[in-house]
Amino acid sequence: MPRKIFLAALAILMIFTGCHQSVPEETNTFPSQVDESTVATQSTTTAPETVPTEAETAPTEETTAPTVPETWPEDPEGPLWTPICNEYINLWGKADQTEFMGHVPVNAKLVLLKWQGKMALISYNGKQGYVSANYIQPVEENYFGSRLQVVSPTTKYTYQQMQADMAALQALHPDLVQISSIGKSEEGRDIPVMIVGNANAVYHVLIQGAMHGREHFTAWLAMAIADQGLKQNLLGNVCYHIIPMSNPDGVTISQTATLNDVQKEIYQKDLASGYTYQNNSSNYAIQWKANGLGVDLNRNFSSGWENSLEHTHPSAQKFRGTAPFSAAEARALADYTQSRQFDATISLHSHGSVLYYQYGKRQPVNDQSYTLAKAVSQVTGYTPISYDGTTGAGYKDWAMDFLGIPSLTVEIGSTTTPLEQRDSYNTFDRFQNFFPAISQWLHSN
Repeated sequence: MPRKIFLAALAILMIFTGCHQSVPEETNTFPSQVDESTVATQSTTTAPETVPTEAETAPTEETTAPTVPETWPEDPEGPLWTPICNEYINLWGKADQTEFMGHVPVNAKLVLLKWQGKMALISYNGKQGYVSANYIQPVEENYFGSRLQVVSPTTKYTYQQMQADMAALQALHPDLVQISSIGKSEEGRDIPVMIVGNANAVYHVLIQGAMHGREHFTAWLAMAIADQGLKQNLLGNVCYHIIPMSNPDGVTISQTATLNDVQKEIYQKDLASGYTYQNNSSNYAIQWKANGLGVDLNRNFSSGWENSLEHTHPSAQKFRGTAPFSAAEARALADYTQSRQFDATISLHSHGSVLYYQYGKRQPVNDQSYTLAKAVSQVTGYTPISYDGTTGAGYKDWAMDFLGIPSLTVEIGSTTTPLEQRDSYNTFDRFQNFFPAISQWLHSN
């Protein structure tokens, strides 16, 4: 085969296979598509069963180069970001990853225009397009340091680090930070709550994260947005009750990739039942969602519990427990939620880049939760999802159904769980105006 024909065929093949290596210069007239996941640490994680996912697939038709003018118009003003990659990332014409436009090379300067679901709308060399949100980072060198006082991005935000950060924030803001415990986990760990703001404020909002062990990144995010809110005085007349780690036992299992004797027995039962195909107990432990006794806390609340029929015995995930509130962590969270009149609850989970706001048909709480979802979507770019939720037995479901509190489940991230450190950039940036948005929603309802 003549060399030029071979190289042209190779270029087309690379578009469809997701290869991110460059075609030889002789025929490389237009960038090929890259599968960005090849530049990050590989993960065996699969998407949570209730979160809609978007496959990152190659174009179904051969990609051809658009007509490119000699010079592009100047980019609009805005924050500068750059790819996280070895060579380049994909640029798309639409947020659903259709209309492949080409690539953006490593070290390029992008103007971030807005977040939209799993994607970021950017301007590059005068043209606008979409890139994967978790494959870009700010150009600003001290991005986190200029916004946070204590909390730092990390791959594994541990129970001990959370405790240390809470104490440090309290030392910096003794008048605005109170720390207590809502109860103990099944393995005897305190479940801390950090009360941020004026305890006598008109409005009170509960934020909880890491209800699922492998979703421990949400504990870091909860602490980071509290840190920023304190540093930049974003709290307004709202008191936030932040429970970063509702499931400290599950988090520890996932982060240490270690099972005790009880959990090893659960692993063997999951293997025998076909609930897992992991032939390595460490990999199985990394994916652990349940509490230390194998109860999925977000299926242990009373609303819809009778309909939540999935795993039939203690498991790393999807086992609802022997009865509603059979898990110590679920009881503690329910008791604390009922200890005062909360105006809203927000649960941080991963992944999906979506907002769940519905439970059944009860009003006015469903309409109120929808307006809350729109307010949060406006600043985060996450997509509100209408989902009945009556088979979930989740915390949000119970807070809406039993207590009538407007509530959201926020699914951060877009590709893997546990999330990776590179996810810290877009997830944190989306929450820059989270507290002001919540305050505005509270005052308008």
